[in-house]
Amino acid sequence: MKKFIILLLLTHSLFSAIITGNQSKVSVTGGSIAVSAQGVTQIVNSGQVTTIGDGLAPSKARNVRPGDLNDLYDELTVKPQKKNINLKYQAVKYTLAKKIRSYLVSKKIPRYACKFKRTSRGTVLYVKNIKLSLIKNIYPKYYKAFQRFFKNNKNKVPTAKITVKDIRKYHRALYIKYY
Repeated sequence: MKKFIILLLLTHSLFSAIITGNQSKVSVTGGSIAVSAQGVTQIVNSGQVTTIGDGLAPSKARNVRPGDLNDLYDELTVKPQKKNINLKYQAVKYTLAKKIRSYLVSKKIPRYACKFKRTSRGTVLYVKNIKLSLIKNIYPKYYKAFQRFFKNNKNKVPTAKITVKDIRKYHRALYIKYY
């Protein structure tokens, strides 16, 4: 269901209404509005709410009770992307960096999140803004550390620096073949 809000100011002569709603609920804080669905029309006056089920007619308008509009306000609240992380790998040969990226993509990390930067020391692989849960089975040590980190820092996106030692530990076959 596509989420949206209708915040509308209707003016007709001296009459106005402020409407808040989405596809399943409509509330009026000033004035009134006619809500129609499935051939049924309900008049919703100031301080009232009506709900509309999928494929159903609007319910009879009733007074707004505490908590009635919490779900609407939750939809409107901008939530930070929580528990997202970055990975930065130590510079290695380009071939090894490409093979590590292929491995990460096979583990459901999006290819677009992986970027290469060539330096005088080799190729640095960056993995930007991925969900923490994606590294649980790849880098368990970092997963546990980030879990602890997010208990206190919910709005930050930390970066793990993956060293050659980590590559040797977690990508042993690739390390032996391409390092």
